[in-house]
Amino acid sequence: MAQPSREDQGPTDVIGTLITLIGKETTFKLIVAAGGTRLFIPTHATVESRITGIIGLSSAEALAIYFGGEYIKVPVARSWQIRVYRERGLSYAQIAHTIGSTETTVARHLKRMGLTCPGRHQSKHTGHAEHRNIMDVPASGHHSIADIRHLEATS
Repeated sequence: MAQPSREDQGPTDVIGTLITLIGKETTFKLIVAAGGTRLFIPTHATVESRITGIIGLSSAEALAIYFGGEYIKVPVARSWQIRVYRERGLSYAQIAHTIGSTETTVARHLKRMGLTCPGRHQSKHTGHAEHRNIMDVPASGHHSIADIRHLEATS
């Protein structure tokens, strides 16, 4: 049975391979800069190549040894990005803004990974409460967002 090509690797496999070759921080930088695209890895890294501009010459050389002459599919890896940003101490709101999403999406990804935090509106950097969305404040006679989320979860 033939080995699957590297281009057929799933996002998790690609992330693992990239981390092994260039490290977690450089992999993260690559995913943020080029996630969701196919990126050509030259057989010899040069200062003019796109990959070198993103991750630096030494990391581009490491990728050239393994992937040289091929295109790689750089995964979007949204869940992994969220996890890394959270590990760095960003609040849900900060993560949502950074990745161009909503706090609800961030919360959903973290919940799936078992990384929810009861103080989700607090920044780990400052410990201060983040500004809450106006929709989080219950108006008289209306349900709060927590009530609505509870109703959605139980329906």
